[in-house]
Amino acid sequence: SPDDYARLPTTLELFVNYIYEYHPPVNRWKGEDNPDTQFINVGAALPDLWLAPALSAEFDIDNEYGAMYLAAEIGHTFTLVQAAGNREADLLSLSVGGGVGFGNPRRNRHDTGFDTYAFKDVWASAALEWQLTDHIVLSPYVALFEQVHGRLRDAARRYIEGETHASTQLVGGLRVAATF
Repeated sequence: SPDDYARLPTTLELFVNYIYEYHPPVNRWKGEDNPDTQFINVGAALPDLWLAPALSAEFDIDNEYGAMYLAAEIGHTFTLVQAAGNREADLLSLSVGGGVGFGNPRRNRHDTGFDTYAFKDVWASAALEWQLTDHIVLSPYVALFEQVHGRLRDAARRYIEGETHASTQLVGGLRVAATF
């Protein structure tokens, strides 16, 4: 923290995450496969700034070994219910943000068959973070993604069958995170 080391203007957060993505069956009757996958994610953030920047790198360790995705993000967290008593973390908060992603050739080839470095997507997201304990967070989230590169955007349009042929994707889910 800045109190411990005078050269830092704010807290520097370094992180390493393991991510397991469950992919529901999609068009299996057509022979299409949608296997679950696993990632290691490493990065750095400046969480104490009002608009908190973060950089991260995601490495696929399962489906396409060597596939890499880089993300540059910016966001802010609004406290909805403050911490009380012995609690360190706020009980309920809303985190909003956005960013841009970049994929290496293996990542783009795995996703769309496009074998080159390219900016992949831009996004906006929101998460309602419920601090169950000082170390466990439960958060429903929603994100809106748009493909940036023309060939990646065209591939996304072909993939979303029965939709409006837009390359915009709306995703949501429930995240559980534990800190040690």
